[in-house]
Amino acid sequence: MLRNLLFFCVFLSTLASPGQTVDSTLTAQLLTVASLDEPSDRERLYWQLPLQTIDSIGVRGGMTVADVGAGDGYFSLRLAVKVGERGKVFATEISREALEKIGQKSSLAVLQNIETVEGTGESCCLPDSSCDVVLMVNTLHCIGKKGDFLRSVSRALKRGGYVAVVQWSVAKMLPELPGWAGDNRDQFLPGPTIALFESCGFKLVKTIDFLPVQDVFLFALTH
Repeated sequence: MLRNLLFFCVFLSTLASPGQTVDSTLTAQLLTVASLDEPSDRERLYWQLPLQTIDSIGVRGGMTVADVGAGDGYFSLRLAVKVGERGKVFATEISREALEKIGQKSSLAVLQNIETVEGTGESCCLPDSSCDVVLMVNTLHCIGKKGDFLRSVSRALKRGGYVAVVQWSVAKMLPELPGWAGDNRDQFLPGPTIALFESCGFKLVKTIDFLPVQDVFLFALTH
């Protein structure tokens, strides 16, 4: 009971900054979404701050946003609430089981603005020029043919669109995991990530570092 109360209090603290008010309908939607989180995802509220992360990358009402590598829909559902009825969320995954779970959660949360998309290891399979923002959370290191995949992401962006990459921060994690193995650690270094995106026609426009153990990188197309 105490743990559930603490979870609820921390959740409410993420909804607004001091001095701001929160729409009651929005609060109800977000509470419903939080109630659908998998037990293994509950701790993400503390170290990934999903609502603040979504705000930090500039997602607004009416946007079309893709959650690439959506998993069980942790961010997809929250994005759907954020963009509202005038917006849209593409939730992409290579796992049909995961896509079915996202569909089930969308129905339970009464969110009708999420479209699931089955991707591949080479392509996000999103429509061309469809997205204002493409969000990739803990996804980049799972992709096999990263160059082909990121070029498919570039085609999915609208003019002026951008990609937000959320991944582990080596600098923040090493004090906690001093024995972190080299190969597993090095794939999260910012230098190789930035170089990969640059090789696919992107440029780094912003680094956001408020998360406890992760960083957020915003990339825009160079043309």
